[in-house]
Amino acid sequence: MKEEHKTNEDNKTNIDILLKEYDHRFQEVLLHSKRYHKQSNYIYVFTSIIIAICTLIFSKNTQEAIINFGLDKQTLNAFLIFFLILSISIVYYFYSTIMEALFVIYMNGSRIAFIEESINKMTGKDILVWDSKLIPRFFNPKLMYKKGWVSPNIISGIWAFLFLLLITTALCITSYMILNINALFYIIPVSLLTIYHISQWILLHTVGLQSIKENIYHIDSYVDAKKKLSSRGKMNILHIEYLVPLLTFILGFLVMLLLSMKLKAFWLSSSYNFPLLTLPSIFIGDALLLPIINYRFYKLLNFDSVYNLFKTYSTYFIIFFISSLLISVIINFSTHYLWVKDSYTGFMDTMLGKLSIAGWWHLGFSIFQLTIIFVFISFWYLLSLKGMKAPFIYAFDTWKIVLIFTSLSIIDFLIRNLYVFKNNNLLSALKSEWSAFITLILSMVIFIIGHIKLKNM
Repeated sequence: MKEEHKTNEDNKTNIDILLKEYDHRFQEVLLHSKRYHKQSNYIYVFTSIIIAICTLIFSKNTQEAIINFGLDKQTLNAFLIFFLILSISIVYYFYSTIMEALFVIYMNGSRIAFIEESINKMTGKDILVWDSKLIPRFFNPKLMYKKGWVSPNIISGIWAFLFLLLITTALCITSYMILNINALFYIIPVSLLTIYHISQWILLHTVGLQSIKENIYHIDSYVDAKKKLSSRGKMNILHIEYLVPLLTFILGFLVMLLLSMKLKAFWLSSSYNFPLLTLPSIFIGDALLLPIINYRFYKLLNFDSVYNLFKTYSTYFIIFFISSLLISVIINFSTHYLWVKDSYTGFMDTMLGKLSIAGWWHLGFSIFQLTIIFVFISFWYLLSLKGMKAPFIYAFDTWKIVLIFTSLSIIDFLIRNLYVFKNNNLLSALKSEWSAFITLILSMVIFIIGHIKLKNM
């Protein structure tokens, strides 16, 4: 009886302490909820100010006033560039402080849920259930959509993404109107930072939320849990696999699209022989297939067996990467040199014998991409030597996409001869341009070898 009485007294004391902390945590949630809404309102006000200023700057009356004031164009552009950098910095600041407020709300909410469960366990009854049972239930992805009804937090999250995209797009367009081609030095970093902030928003509500719960519910076992992280978890700790295709698209096709349009070398009606739209290997391959190839290669590295293989042979892979980079530089410099030395112009060489800015960008991107392909082949070869069938099959399926990509050289050849050269004698053209199919032939040979290896595994 005495022990039971002592246990009840201890539970009562513990419950009192937990209830006090419960109240503190609840007050923290209220405080940071106010911060969250306050920062959101600041963003809306600031966006309105940006739109007003941009409208004012580009209005005819303002431009006339600037001319009358005697302000030279260079000074005005410097002011506008400062305005653009300051504007996007403030947008990112507000966006990140909103995420920080949400982080603290989720942290306190998880602690409240832990306290509720502790009190319920001590009393033997489900007295407190809001954060421990009801919130997880109604924020379960399975309950986010039902019979046409969509959870408001999903809708608000989508609008948060669109709102950020709208602001950054408006600023990028403004920068292009001011700086023309030099706006790429603003557009590319802003695009990457926007993708990064959106990814952090998504990760906060997935990986971050899960991490908060794990650390609050298992504080004592945090170190052990950290040690037990799988190899795949270590490689994929940032969950950036969905950023790989986006970055490939932006740094590859999107930049070349903008540059070619600036150079007036994009549309088929261009005055150049080979505008970008005459090259399916770029506007189909670089835009659609390369993002998928890079994504699948990244996913291949997240196989436990492949990651362990990488750790074991990391030194060899580093050496091979450097060697692949050097070979890629030689190959791409040679091919681009041959392109500019012919008697035709295009988006890569708007002047005979000289690479355009789009050509230089294509050169750099091609060097990087060919290096990745070489490294991929080395991984694939090692998988066959080690008899790792599952990742080998995944790599083999990826190579099928590479084969489709290299097959676009056939369409390039047809457009080049039938549309540009007006040459219907394709057999004669094939004899003189057979070297254009070297990559296709090599990829077919590698595909056949892979198929044979797969049959023997």
